[in-house]
Amino acid sequence: MRKYLILFLLAFMQLQSFAAEVVVTVGNLAWGEKNELVISMNNDAEVNGFQLDLALPDGFSFTDNGRGDVAPAVTERLEDLTVMCRKLPSGKYRIVVFSMSGKKIVSSEGVIMRIPLAGNGGVSKGRYEVRVLNASASVTVDGKMESAKIAGSTSFIEVK
Repeated sequence: MRKYLILFLLAFMQLQSFAAEVVVTVGNLAWGEKNELVISMNNDAEVNGFQLDLALPDGFSFTDNGRGDVAPAVTERLEDLTVMCRKLPSGKYRIVVFSMSGKKIVSSEGVIMRIPLAGNGGVSKGRYEVRVLNASASVTVDGKMESAKIAGSTSFIEVK
């Protein structure tokens, strides 16, 4: 009996350390298709909010309203949450997602938003890197709010 209890406790401890993992990926894009960047999230804990920066390659930008604000199309996973996306002076884009009412992103995986992408003319054939940087989240684990680093990714835009 003691052997099983120790194994259960070890398994429980491993689950607890894994519970706050949040992964954001940016899907690869072949230019000329729908020309939107698809962002997915795989979160094992409830996410209260998150922020990340996206570094787009030279010659690419998100379609904005002329003042630098970008309006991503969100999926039901981000419904009723505030989503802000803005170009920074560094040229990167910052995405911030939060809720003033306390709504959370439930633990799940899948697409969370799509952002229209524009080529700024003169983009030649090639493979261009898109990077997720400086990403962090506020998560709820066992009823406690914690900070979690988001494991980002590098994806590519393929221009043929």
